[in-house]
Amino acid sequence: MLMLRGIGCFVCIVFMVSCTHQTRQQRMAAFINNPENKIVQSIQLGEVRATAKWLPDHFQNGSTDNTPLNSKERIEDYCYFNVKIEKSSIEKPAREKIMYLNFDMQNDFVVLCGGDSISPVICQKVETGIPGRFEYLVAFRNSNSQLSKNDFTLYYKDKIFGLGVIAFVYSQKDIRKIPKV
Repeated sequence: MLMLRGIGCFVCIVFMVSCTHQTRQQRMAAFINNPENKIVQSIQLGEVRATAKWLPDHFQNGSTDNTPLNSKERIEDYCYFNVKIEKSSIEKPAREKIMYLNFDMQNDFVVLCGGDSISPVICQKVETGIPGRFEYLVAFRNSNSQLSKNDFTLYYKDKIFGLGVIAFVYSQKDIRKIPKV
């Protein structure tokens, strides 16, 4: 009986320790999702909140190696953002606005880096099924890795939600703090 009790305690301790242990990827995700680290940034104006999350290359592919993709280009040749726009009122947008939100949002994003304006090469709407939330995966070409060497700013020129032009500023000082996976 004493041995079973000892085994039970051991199993409980192992279970508690394993519940608090995080993988490197989980620690990386926690770091990136923590607003204090300035990788995820939000701007709230009235009932509309815009959130941008920069997705570092070593987080996107889950590794730090430079293994080429099927094409000649590698994932670090692009700079990815997850952008969410949330409006607390749940009114359904008019048909023209829905078409705009689905197909023309790409024209409203730009990254400014070292005096260069970079237009997105991809702006894919992500269906969330949540009324009032509009989410996009936006990718910019990272020629000569300039976005990994310089401060950069993601601009969004809003035409639908009443935000105007908003900017999400990413400094190399903050980016260098990102832990390696």
